[in-house]
Amino acid sequence: MLKYFILILFVFSGVTLADDQIKIFVNESAYVLEGSDKALNSKSLVHELKQQQFESVLLVVDVCAGPVILANVYVALSELNMTTIDLKGVGKLEKGSCKNV
Repeated sequence: MLKYFILILFVFSGVTLADDQIKIFVNESAYVLEGSDKALNSKSLVHELKQQQFESVLLVVDVCAGPVILANVYVALSELNMTTIDLKGVGKLEKGSCKNV
């Protein structure tokens, strides 16, 4: 019985840990939070993030995202005192695929 209780406790703690990370998709010209279709700028991103509870961030960065938009998301996260930020690059760079280059 104790084994099952510990197993259930472990499973639920893993589920709550998974919810502590938020994904921010960094596109060429906007940010999108996971589960939302609304494109955000850096000010609206800070506003949306202040309404949510999370401990870490995963930045999913498109290959077409420029250095300025990436720097702006770091500035926005610094306003929230975020220290755990992971990066993941996505996309395939092909001729003509990026509009802002």
